[in-house]
Amino acid sequence: MTRIRSSLTLALMAIVSFAFATNVTTAAEKAKSAGIAPTLKEVRYGPHERNVMNVWLAKSDKPTAVIFKIHGGGWYTGDIHPTEPAEDWLARGISVVSIRYRLTNTDILPAPLHDAARALQFTRTQAREWNLDPKRIVCMGSSAGACSSLWLALHDDLADPASRDPVARESSKPQAAVATLAQSTLDPRWILEHVGPEALKHRMIFQSFGASSAQEMLDHYEKYRAAIHEFSPLDHVDKNDAPLLLLPGNDLTTPAKNPSHGIHHPNFSVELKARADAAGLPCRLLPAGQGDAASATREFVEAILATKAAAQH
Repeated sequence: MTRIRSSLTLALMAIVSFAFATNVTTAAEKAKSAGIAPTLKEVRYGPHERNVMNVWLAKSDKPTAVIFKIHGGGWYTGDIHPTEPAEDWLARGISVVSIRYRLTNTDILPAPLHDAARALQFTRTQAREWNLDPKRIVCMGSSAGACSSLWLALHDDLADPASRDPVARESSKPQAAVATLAQSTLDPRWILEHVGPEALKHRMIFQSFGASSAQEMLDHYEKYRAAIHEFSPLDHVDKNDAPLLLLPGNDLTTPAKNPSHGIHHPNFSVELKARADAAGLPCRLLPAGQGDAASATREFVEAILATKAAAQH
């Protein structure tokens, strides 16, 4: 009887130990997935209340490369998070910057894009204080954040060497961009033909320009033509631009099924890949389900950063 009780006690202890270990592991995993607090919180880069960034600085004796993150949300919603799953980049000696920017609910284009540009320029002004390498910055985002990243990579540099503002004198161009579920153009005519009418129902297409609907833009196309060209990354592709990694979805169904499917349609990336190839711009496209996006991103970023580092020596 004593042996039975001892066996039961040992079995119970094992169960409790296993449950405790499981709970500890789960808690650790949850903590990791939740990310870590920034080194510098809500650093102001401009005059607007949303012109702030969070910064995670990697520990290094040498200036570190930077992942520059732009949140999504159609340019009318979304925000930076108080924590960021930055451990992988920090472990590789790469710092992370994540920005908040003005939204088109109150400030239409160019506000979101020019804020992203200024935030990148501001980051470069802090290179010495934060131990950053201003010549090794990779932009990264999803959806509208991907569109912003592409715009920074492909648009002409906004730097003004003659400006009295030291931030404005810095380059607004990254060394590469990673774009997930990106919009490569905001042209309603192109979208209607290549994606379908459901995409035009998404607020990002028309609210960004101060229009009441995409139909208004189509009806008065000449009124919006210059702005559409200016703010569509597709119209700025050049062989001398920063290399791109495109991570679209895999549902190529057209016309798009609904506004969400439409605004994230793979055809945006397919068209950009074609334009980049024609221009001689390095561009990799990895559709969902045809490879590990996280691994592809790490490999792409590390290859770009290694090339840029070698070029500096």
